[in-house]
Amino acid sequence: MFLVAPILFLCLAWAIHWIWGRIGDGVPRRVTIFFLALVFLYEGDALLTDRHEIPAGLAFKAYPWRATGHEPVEANTGIVFTQLVPWTTSARSQILDGELPLWNRTAGAGTPLAHNQQTAIFHPFTLAGLLLPVGDAWTLTASLRLFWLLFFVFVLLRRWSVSAPAATFGAVAYAFCTFNVVWLLFPLGLAAMMLPSALAATEELILHRTPATFLTLTFMLSLLGLAGHPEVALMAAIVASLYALYRVGRHWTRRSGSDLFCFALAGVAAMMLTSPVWLPTLTLLPETPRYAAFEGLRERSLQDRISADWLLPLVAPNVLGTVPSATYRAPVPSDGSILSDYGEVASGYAGAGTLAFALVSIVFSRRPCRLFLILLMAGAFLTLYEAPGWHWILMKIPLVGIALHQRVRFLWAAGVALLAALALDDYLKGRLSAAQLRWGLIVATSMVAGILFFRLKEFMIRNVLLEQVGWFGMSLLSLTLLIAMAGRLKPMAFVRAAVIVTFIEIVVLTWGYNPAGTPIYPRTPSVMRMKQHEGPSRIAAMEWSFIPDTPGYYGLEDLKTTDPIQLTPYMKVFRHALDIAPDSYDQIIGSLDHPLVDFLNVRYVYKPPGEPLEVEGFRLVYRGADGDVYENRHVQERYQLRSSFIIQPDFAATLSALDRIDTRSVAVIDHIPEKILSQAGHAGAQLDPGTELSLKPGGSARLKEYRSNSSAIEIDAPDWSLLVTSDSDWPGWRAHWNGERIPTVRVNGAFVGVLVPPGKGTLNLRYRPKSFDRALNVSGLAVVLLTIGLPAWQISRVIRRR
Repeated sequence: MFLVAPILFLCLAWAIHWIWGRIGDGVPRRVTIFFLALVFLYEGDALLTDRHEIPAGLAFKAYPWRATGHEPVEANTGIVFTQLVPWTTSARSQILDGELPLWNRTAGAGTPLAHNQQTAIFHPFTLAGLLLPVGDAWTLTASLRLFWLLFFVFVLLRRWSVSAPAATFGAVAYAFCTFNVVWLLFPLGLAAMMLPSALAATEELILHRTPATFLTLTFMLSLLGLAGHPEVALMAAIVASLYALYRVGRHWTRRSGSDLFCFALAGVAAMMLTSPVWLPTLTLLPETPRYAAFEGLRERSLQDRISADWLLPLVAPNVLGTVPSATYRAPVPSDGSILSDYGEVASGYAGAGTLAFALVSIVFSRRPCRLFLILLMAGAFLTLYEAPGWHWILMKIPLVGIALHQRVRFLWAAGVALLAALALDDYLKGRLSAAQLRWGLIVATSMVAGILFFRLKEFMIRNVLLEQVGWFGMSLLSLTLLIAMAGRLKPMAFVRAAVIVTFIEIVVLTWGYNPAGTPIYPRTPSVMRMKQHEGPSRIAAMEWSFIPDTPGYYGLEDLKTTDPIQLTPYMKVFRHALDIAPDSYDQIIGSLDHPLVDFLNVRYVYKPPGEPLEVEGFRLVYRGADGDVYENRHVQERYQLRSSFIIQPDFAATLSALDRIDTRSVAVIDHIPEKILSQAGHAGAQLDPGTELSLKPGGSARLKEYRSNSSAIEIDAPDWSLLVTSDSDWPGWRAHWNGERIPTVRVNGAFVGVLVPPGKGTLNLRYRPKSFDRALNVSGLAVVLLTIGLPAWQISRVIRRR
């Protein structure tokens, strides 16, 4: 079965080669075959075995997986296992069931799924593996990403009149740079990898303005929006726009204005086509803690947060240590608003020789595109350094101001790799001498050796001297080999040797960052015991076990979530009810005594082996080497009626009230909608905060249908009743009573509720944001305009030729 992924990869890669050959200047077969060979060489452990490109090593440190006896593996890709695969599994299953993946029931009492962006579920590379097992699908998408990057960096450089060997060097150096290796499995990396294809398509449109090239550019820009990481997609889109301005403005002609108009039109079309993906995300951002935190940063000084430690990895990637060897230390000083793990800090390196050739290009080359690449590197460096004036400007730009700016390291690496390709091409064509190349190589050698020398004392103190000498030695060895070969080999042979030396150097320096693994998520007996219950129910894991979001892979619904798109009120209620420390990333539960635990529909509590759970109301239903499972005998159903409720719009007062009331019989709601007051004969009534209302008891609610994005509840009530749920109240919930739309209310500070009229009927609750429907209309309009406009354009071109 594992051979399906490599066969499908070969077919899709060759399809990319064939299609591009009919749009622009084709890539020679031997080059495509070479790129395929590199991907198979790098991904062979996953492509050609029953292993998968999902580093599951982290799992085997935690229960229940720890009981399987598998050795944990250090990797910088923990959230691939803990977040991305479970969320993507949920999205895949919904699509295969014929549903849109809008809502994720398996995390955080429900969270937006497609619009948290992280699954990139609508990107072609994700959809390509939809019918494969999730492990094979992940291997397929990783292989496609590398091939796509190699292919289109080569295409772009060839459009700049760079010879094939030099273009191959640029493609290899950038595709396997530390950024793309470390972020290979992430939506962040996928978004960055779409930039070269957007630039290549921009070149095609400028050189051959036809409906086909316009549609190609629209498609490539759309891939940015579908890649699953809005902030990096935004950065890449800005770079593509600046490149179009630079490319057209450099030689302004009467046609230049229309070229820019076509680029802008393609950008607008791409935005319209992908709006169902990004527009709902944009509307969700103000609800999230991260948005509030970054908005607050605009008002405070951000000086003195960046030191040389943050910038040295651009020259020496492992100067701060590595994750596989467990020697990485974050740079100092640090700030809570700047992520400081290896992937964020050490991911801008494309090889020591690549840096040397880029220096040569900056000093000696006179190629037209050189200035744009220098400006690209300068902009990236100023952003990484947080240069005062430059950083102030960035913070004032909408959306850019709340982005994690250290992630522009991919632009630095791109600039270095492409400039290096220009230098090697000039060397092949006799514009640069071997002495000039050696000058760059010697300067780079001095920089690397200097960093090693001035850090020796620190390495000795940290007991990592031997390891660091090894890492630096690899860079120095590659530089020494290149210095020895420059002028002694013919230029063509030298460039080919540089490709091999640089590839080996980068792969060695980043070895172990994407370790293939199997099994992915073992199904232990404790997991299967919790899956036995039919109908909606949730689990809660004690201590450091069942890492947040991972239960979603099994279809278990977890209270916890580390989703960056979080509903702030829910997280506060959840942490309050389970006594979870505000700074606990893994959300370690402190207590199960609060009555809200029953309200939250917690049926099972998982506990690692050890001391028994001593909490009233929970009985042991499974005990084994993989942990204990307890069942909550007082669990409340997901959907229930309440005849008594308190009106309290203030969240803090609501949280306080929840400590005093019996949530089994009383609820707190934020307001009574005017439409409900009018239907109940109390139009215009003024109800003070804290008012408690009691209705006629005796109603019943029965769950009729439970789907990924919706629920249907049959209700029979003698009077107006409040239906309470423990589904988090994200904007986007819709309620219909017997087919008629009725408003929702917020229950217990964070959950969806509906005031239902008396009588029998069916209440349908459905998550479908208005912004998604609006975006679908916008996308449909774009399809119509393209369907009409492109044929009309083609016809007008034919007429003009005649």
